[in-house]
Amino acid sequence: MGNRIGLHTNYFRGTKIEWELFSIAEFILQAGGNAMEVMPDQLFRLNGDERRRLREFTQERDMELIVGAGKNPQTDSSSPDPAVREAGYRRALEVIDLLKEVGCRKWDGLVHACWPGRPEGILTEERKAEYVERSVAQMRRLVPLLEEADIDVYLEVVNRFEHFIFNTAEEGCDFCEKVGSRRVRLLLDTYHMNIEEHSICDAIRECASRGHLGHFHLGEANRSVPGTVPTHMDWEAIFGTLREISYGGTCILEPVIKSGCPFASNAALWRDLSGGADLEEMKNKVRTGFAFIKSRIG
Repeated sequence: MGNRIGLHTNYFRGTKIEWELFSIAEFILQAGGNAMEVMPDQLFRLNGDERRRLREFTQERDMELIVGAGKNPQTDSSSPDPAVREAGYRRALEVIDLLKEVGCRKWDGLVHACWPGRPEGILTEERKAEYVERSVAQMRRLVPLLEEADIDVYLEVVNRFEHFIFNTAEEGCDFCEKVGSRRVRLLLDTYHMNIEEHSICDAIRECASRGHLGHFHLGEANRSVPGTVPTHMDWEAIFGTLREISYGGTCILEPVIKSGCPFASNAALWRDLSGGADLEEMKNKVRTGFAFIKSRIG
């Protein structure tokens, strides 16, 4: 299917290269990937010249650059507080400008809300609908800006422990249809689907049949690197479904295996899943993961 394959740089959080985007990009290319997903905080640490060089680096090597959401509870687009929602809109403007500067056309993650996120008080169906309504309104505000900048947004369907507005492909599709723009589609992630969906394959099919599948993350049931640990995940069926729907988008590895850093805490990782891996051993896991995907994606 000619899918791009890549790595989320969050994999290296807590290591000595977590801020070294050029080093990570070189590694991804050497390991056989051609896509890199980064977070806004990593890009904002670069000066203007460094961001220009990153744009040139990726374009010259035909490497796709994807940017994650960069929203926190103080910039939550679904917040009951109008001031917080407005801060979220201003943050979105900053990230859109950042994407344009680095030549990125894909923005994914919890653009519609924040990460991590919990509701205030008990979440009844009525209160959840109010969160959805506020979030949809904020996404609609962004659509003209996304059109002007030629940027597509892929909202991530995450599990109940990370956010609450939508946790399944069906809920995510309903949300996208409320927004009503082809600029806003979904990111599905096998780690999250393993927690929330009755059937991962049926969730992929529904998202595709309703026209909302735009991006795909891969992680083991415990967020390890696929192909490196024993598993109960039916990877043959998952990749078979991606072939069945002719998924032509990017596949990004997004493992989280190193504890003891702020990102791991936000992701609720409280133990080391790397087996005490040093940096080179972590890189070898990615090489194995890329080979695992390539041998199955078709």
